[in-house]
Amino acid sequence: MTDSNDKRYEINFFKPAPGIARDNSKVITIFIAIWLLAVFGFQFLLIGTTELTPEDSLVSFNEVWPKVEENTATVAEQQEFSKSLLMALGKNIALAEADKNVLKEALSITAAKLVPGQSKNPEAVAEALNLKRDGFDLLMIELLPFSLVEPTSTTYSRELPAVMEKYCSHPRGPLTDFTFLGFPFHYWYTAQFLLILFVALCMLYTIKIEKLYVKNNFVEEND
Repeated sequence: MTDSNDKRYEINFFKPAPGIARDNSKVITIFIAIWLLAVFGFQFLLIGTTELTPEDSLVSFNEVWPKVEENTATVAEQQEFSKSLLMALGKNIALAEADKNVLKEALSITAAKLVPGQSKNPEAVAEALNLKRDGFDLLMIELLPFSLVEPTSTTYSRELPAVMEKYCSHPRGPLTDFTFLGFPFHYWYTAQFLLILFVALCMLYTIKIEKLYVKNNFVEEND
């Protein structure tokens, strides 16, 4: 009969008994440490090696914004300005409602200047912006019916540059620019490598435990 006070039969991960229980706890701890380092260590590395980089739409916006704000922009500059706003509005799901309203108002004010009396007519605005029916232009044309509103002012919001900066810049660095197997490395690492690593750790764990069983003469009883 097994002695119920025999400490060899206690199962406690944090205070394992000598022998296979202790070795098993060490293996689990090491593998968990590897997994945490792979997941969170990479995230800290990614943060440390990237910096906010403006998208092309933000670069275009910054170039024409002073003239647009002073009402001295040419038609071409107003077109470029409007396209940059549409690119930001294309991030619909990510936009806060207040920021979305700021962008729509700015677009509609410009549309009213380009096509007076037809600022809510998507076709007229698309023609005024010289949008073609292909590539990104087609996407912007499709956004127009949902982006044009009745302007409540003729003055652009002072919040507009900050809103554009918020949505049209993103972290960029060596790990995001480098590609592997056709994917940006940071995407491949997170979406594929970590899954492969997890499966590999599970396989290594079973192999290691099997060796521990042999080392400790541990035999599982079959019913």
